[in-house]
Amino acid sequence: MGLQVPQDVKVVGFDGTNFLQTYHPELTTIAQPIPEIAKLLVTLLQERINDPHQPLKQKRYELPVKVIRSTTSM
Repeated sequence: MGLQVPQDVKVVGFDGTNFLQTYHPELTTIAQPIPEIAKLLVTLLQERINDPHQPLKQKRYELPVKVIRSTTSM
């Protein structure tokens, strides 16, 4: 495609696995809020169980991520 990293495309890892931290420490990495994601999913599941015909209140949910390491200018 003729794209170049980082001029045309930014590459971002997620959750900072030990492999990435060891072998690619230069990679910008974010951490997802796993406990908050789980809590939201349990809440949505409980709502669905209590009222299976009620549509979801929202179709999109955004939770903040944490930048573990930033090596790119966004």
